[in-house]
Amino acid sequence: MINLNLITKSVKIRNNIRYILNNISLDIEFGEYIAIVGKSGAGKSTLLNILSGIDKQTYGDYFFNQQKITTSKQRNELIRNECSMIMQNFALVENMTVMQNLLLRKKDKVRAESLLQQFEIDSIKNQKIKNCSGGEKQRTAIARALMSDCRVLLADEPTGALDSDSSKQIREILKQLNDNGITIILVTHDYEFSLDAKRIITLQDGHIVSDELNH
Repeated sequence: MINLNLITKSVKIRNNIRYILNNISLDIEFGEYIAIVGKSGAGKSTLLNILSGIDKQTYGDYFFNQQKITTSKQRNELIRNECSMIMQNFALVENMTVMQNLLLRKKDKVRAESLLQQFEIDSIKNQKIKNCSGGEKQRTAIARALMSDCRVLLADEPTGALDSDSSKQIREILKQLNDNGITIILVTHDYEFSLDAKRIITLQDGHIVSDELNH
């Protein structure tokens, strides 16, 4: 279980303090599929970054599987062993091949080959990322995220730069991953995509204003 207790993230701009997240309390069970929605600037990506261990809160407590996350070492272990993040811009190395990008996450060629086949990109494994389509890049990013046995997959606008056919493929992949037991937490502006989730959390000005089950 993931537990956030009164999480606040603030930044100081000149003499003013800006609150990006303000007293966020949230419980997430392993195996859930959650969509986080809200307008730009609501704090959605910041919340994902804290959940993944990429960023840390200013105040408040973060527990992952009953362990309080307080140190850089613990956050690094989250990134390495428990949580994987799919960035909005893919965050792939353009001058490296599809296979090389997967192996950056973990040096396990057998697992990489299996994931390439699973996501139907094994035929382009030796192709450089800069020559791939948007859908191919996104599938590569998801495959790379799964190179380690993560329990939680976080995705920031995973279909934001894709055409409708590629978006549909990514939606189906994420639903299948959730059916296989992986916790999915995604940020999206796509209303139809959010309906795939079993729970929808709405952020506004750094606050949770709605947390509803999606029937």
